[in-house]
Parts: sequence; C-alpha cells; structure tokens
Amino acid sequence: MEAQHLADSPGNVINVQNSVAAAELTPERGASMSQLTSQQAPFKEEEIDLAKEVDNLSKNLVAISLKQEVISLLLIGPQGSGKTSTAKAILGSQSEIFECGPKTKMGTTHFDNYELNVIECSELFGDENSYGYVMDSKQMCSKIMSDILKVIPKGIHAPVFVLKFEITPSNTNAVLEYTFLKRMFEPKFIKAHGICLVTRGDVFNAKFHRDLSELTFTNWCRQQEGLLKEIFEAFNYRCFLIDNKETNEELLQKQVRDLISFVKRDWPEPLLVSVNPDMRARADVTMVVEIASSKDVYQNQVELTTGYISNYENSQSEVEINVITVGEKEHQTYCLKDFSCHRDLIGALKDSPYLGPCSGTQKALMLAQKVVEDSKAKHPDVKQITIIISEGQSQDEESVVAEANKLKELGTKVVVVGVKCTNQRYLEKIASDPDDVYVVTGYGEPIKKLNHKLKSQTCVYGPAFQSTADILFLIDSSGSISQVNYKKELTFVVKVVECFNISPEDVQFAAMTFSREIITLFDFNSRTHQEIKQATLGATYQGGGTPTAQALKAAREHFARRQDDRRSVSKKITIVITDGESDNKSETRREAQLLQDDEVLALAIGVENANRQELEDIASLQDDVYCVDNFDVLETIKDEIAGKTSKLEKAKRERRQRVFVEPELEDVNVP
Repeated sequence: MEAQHLADSPGNVINVQNSVAAAELTPERGASMSQLTSQQAPFKEEEIDLAKEVDNLSKNLVAISLKQEVISLLLIGPQGSGKTSTAKAILGSQSEIFECGPKTKMGTTHFDNYELNVIECSELFGDENSYGYVMDSKQMCSKIMSDILKVIPKGIHAPVFVLKFEITPSNTNAVLEYTFLKRMFEPKFIKAHGICLVTRGDVFNAKFHRDLSELTFTNWCRQQEGLLKEIFEAFNYRCFLIDNKETNEELLQKQVRDLISFVKRDWPEPLLVSVNPDMRARADVTMVVEIASSKDVYQNQVELTTGYISNYENSQSEVEINVITVGEKEHQTYCLKDFSCHRDLIGALKDSPYLGPCSGTQKALMLAQKVVEDSKAKHPDVKQITIIISEGQSQDEESVVAEANKLKELGTKVVVVGVKCTNQRYLEKIASDPDDVYVVTGYGEPIKKLNHKLKSQTCVYGPAFQSTADILFLIDSSGSISQVNYKKELTFVVKVVECFNISPEDVQFAAMTFSREIITLFDFNSRTHQEIKQATLGATYQGGGTPTAQALKAAREHFARRQDDRRSVSKKITIVITDGESDNKSETRREAQLLQDDEVLALAIGVENANRQELEDIASLQDDVYCVDNFDVLETIKDEIAGKTSKLEKAKRERRQRVFVEPELEDVNVP
C-alpha cells in the first residue's frame, strides 16, 4: 500500500468555478466537475464563512491533538462508496458506534499508541428527499460541523473523501459530496491534510495483478482523467488504497497502521512536548455529583464517577480524590483518605444510597467550596481540580454563577459535565474555561470515552519546574574521574533534564563531554526525555586531560549556530560539571568571559577537589557556583540546579561584567 504527495504548489488546487482543465475535457473522457456542478448542484456557489458560526475545523490543525496521541478522521463520500465498511475496517468489529447527529456517527478504538476516532458522515445526496436537497447549504454545513465539534472539540486531523474503485465518470453524487466537503474545509486545508481514500483495493489488485510490478496505485491515480483527475489533483494526489472487504486480522491491522502513517507523513513539524513519564504533580480532585431524578440514571452517574477514579487505581501519583453526592435534602462525602485503596472507595460509591434528585447546583457548589477549602488547608501547594456532573437545571442562574466564581477564586480548576443540558453557555459560566465543559445527550454516549476525555482534561502530569531556556551541559570526562563516578555524573544530567518539559515552547537541551576531545552527546533538536537519557547514559568515558577552555568555546559556538526564531526570547544557560582544575586557567577565564559576552549564563558545579576560584571564573555570579564533596551526593543538588535555571533572567550587561568582582545578586522573578 502506498501513496505519494506532490510538491506544494498553488497550481495543484482545483477551483470548481474556474477549472480550465475540466472545461477542455471531451464527453468521452467524462463530464468535468465544473460541468456537473453547474448542472446538478442544489445550492449556489456562495462563499460561506463557517468560522463565524462554529469553530472551523480547518483551523484546528494537527498539532493540537498530538500531545494526547489522538487521530481523528472524518469520512465523507457518495452512497455506495464503502464508507461504513471502511469505518469498520479501521475501527475493528468490537468498537462501539454512536450517533453524533442526524447525519453523523462516530466510533473510537485504541490502536498502537493512538486513540483513533472515525466520524462517518452519511451521504447527503442520495435522492431528492436526502438531507442535501432539502436543507440550505449554509445551514447544513453549520449543523454537521456543530455535531462534529460536540464530540471532537479540538477538530480533526484529516477530512477523508471516500470513493469506490471504478467509480463512473457521471457519478453526480460524488461531485455533490465533494463540493460539500469544500464547503466545510478551505481548499488549502484539503490540499495539505485531506486524503482521497479509494475502496475495494481487492478489485484493483485483481484487475491489475499482472501489472502491479509496473503500475503502482500512485501511477494509476496520475493516469486518470475527467472527474477522478480533478478530485485527485484537489487532494494533491494524497490517495490511499484500502481493501474494505478484508477479513484477515493481520492484514486489517497493517492497513490501519499504514493509514495512520499516511495521515502523519505530511504533518507540519510537530511541537511535541515531552513530559517525564515518571514525574507527576500532586493533585486534589473533588467530584460533585448532582443526583439525577431516577435511581437508574444515578447508577450511570456512579459508573462515570468510579470509571474516572479507576484511572488512578494503579497509579503512583499522589492524587487525593473526594466525591460529594448531592441529593434532595441530604448529601454524602466520600474521601479516598478514609479508605485503604481506590478499589474500596469505588466499592463504597457503587453501594451508595439514592438520596433523591439534587435540589440545585447552587447547593452543590457551596458543598464543593467547603471540601476544596479543607483540601487547600491540608495541601497548600497542591493543584486543585473540581469536576461537576450536572443536568444544568437551575431556577436562579445568577446565584449559581456567583457560587461558581467563589469556587474558582479558591484556585481550583472547575470542569463541568452537562448531561441532557441544552444551555451550554450557562455551563461555561460555571466552568473555568469553555474548553472545560463537556455536554452529552445522555449516558448512552460511551462512558469510557467520556472518562478518557476527563482524564486528559484533568491530567496531573507536570514538570517540577517551568521555564523557556536552551540549556547546554558541559560534562568533564577526564582521567581524574573514575568510570563509576563518571556514570554518576551522567545520571545527574538525566535527573536535571527530567525536571522540565521538553519542547520548543519550554526547555531544550544539548550536552557535550570534554577531555581528549569535545564530543556532542545530543543537540538542541533532541525531542524526548528517553532520547536524551539514552544518549547521555551511553556516553563514552574518555579519561584524558581537562580542556575546560575548549569546552567553553565549543559551547559558545554551539549557541551561536542556534537558529530558531521561536527561541529568540529564551535564556541561554551552560551548566559545567567538573572535578578538578583546567589544563589552562587563563584561557578558561578568557573563554568564560566570551561566553558571557554572548549573553550565555553559566552555572559551575564542582565535585570533590574542584578549584573554587576557577569555578567562580566560569560562573556568571558567585551564587551560580555549587560545590559538593563527592559524586554520591551530586544528586542532592538536582532540584536546586533545576530551580535556579528556571529562575535565572536572561543575561544582562551588568551580570557579564562581574567575572572578577563580587556583586550583589539581583532579585529575579520566575518566568
């Protein structure tokens, strides 16, 4: 299975209204898209600005969901193209499908490391009574977009136009469905991210089985004329062949894996954030359940609540969970600390009594305030999160919003799950942010999927320190350091890196070892903690002299080569780790000054018999010098070093002139 992407060229975008190539097509080669559209289209060619009505999906580009490893696809195509069987082939037979709206349905599966969402848009132009013929085009676009955004608020990664192999050139519905797709997405977005998926790959392979060594699917696409040529060109020949009738599980998985790779291959350079998987910030989570009007629905609320709690059942993170069930006259509070484990808390909630329907959101918010206040008193430095499960009904909206504001003033993030609530704006006033609101039509929507969204929204992973900086380590690999201690030195570097997120918007790292030669272990383009860890711990021990001056020069040149506009406001920091005197003190002093002249801040860490004066010559300030007695205690200053780098300001002139004097340390602010 293969696909090919043409060079980005404006000439490859087809304009339906001005398609010169289409106008020149002869009848024998098939009617053009322009001709068919002008003859059959039930709506006008007016421009529609959907961004004013709903968040245009074309603005929700791929990088948004990358951090969560989610891929969302929208399937659109004419009747009989194989959309439904394609969706099943991608999702697998066990996946649950639910309706998002009158013409859309969605399924979700987990494949490899991705959550894979597939939205199928039913054909809009089947017969004269079809959706597309009886509804205004602008209204239809808005309605379908709105339905999609309810389940995929961040947008989709690729609009997928599904066509059946050997589609007839006169297939009017294909033209209409494609024209509607262009209504939903800008041509540039379709060109950059859209995919034309051709079904019945089995028929294609059977027809050309003798010629497959020479006739690839990509070549076949480029040979087409008429309608197919216009469609393929509009998608920039981003065409993918799939056998939607395949039943072999191994081959099905290969198709899905190839499709995921195909979706990802033309994404822009991702701004991924690498978060240390072993590092979790503490959090106190308060869940408020406004008890529903029936006992059966209350059990669904309990299932949603316990499902969320089970996310942390096997977690090492320090998450304190409190649950408040609010009834007509009574309420009950369940605190994790009162149970031996998450499982016992879950069991207690499943056995909890039905207290009657909640008397109002205002009461629930007031109870939440009390619990959050107690949590903050016990854990003042811990992140506070409040999740409210509500049907969104209130007699006094103003009072409810006032209580919600009091809750938010306590410093808690408020997330609202609205069930059967038609007033989303009301829920948005309660929540911390409109993105913190989830509206579902009922508990028929897969609770497991909703729990996944809640977990992502209330994620308690986080860096110990936050900063924007380029940090370069210079690691002494001289003979005075034993191989055992050298490994401890490398481990220290890894531990410091783990204190930060890694991304172009956060911190980026580089590292060099110095002795017999200057060796670059990894550059600033290293993207993940694992990548850095492997490169660092695998560093070769050199066992020669201590050319600190050459190392400082290499660092200065490395920063000078750093070309990235997004990093123009970041701090530049060098952390030097050494155990002795350099081979040339005067040259070391000179290179340290040149480094600071280039606005690079320097921290110097001396271990065992390091020369204190030389460390002060290297460092930007005397307070930027750290000395430890041996390599075993090196890790004890890890947090201090990480914290210092996050607090340092960008180098200033007065700091750089300090090399041989003793100034007072400026007051600095955490960025």
